[in-house]
Amino acid sequence: MALLERYRGNLQQAQTHIQAAIEIIEDLRTKIADKELRASYFA
Repeated sequence: MALLERYRGNLQQAQTHIQAAIEIIEDLRTKIADKELRASYFA
């Protein structure tokens, strides 16, 4: 969605979508119990 908004020139809306995605990813990542697995989430 962010990419589409960027192509349309709606940079503020694109940033809003990106921030929402980051919040979801971070929420999921922090729920991983094992520290090593959590650290390798993005690897």
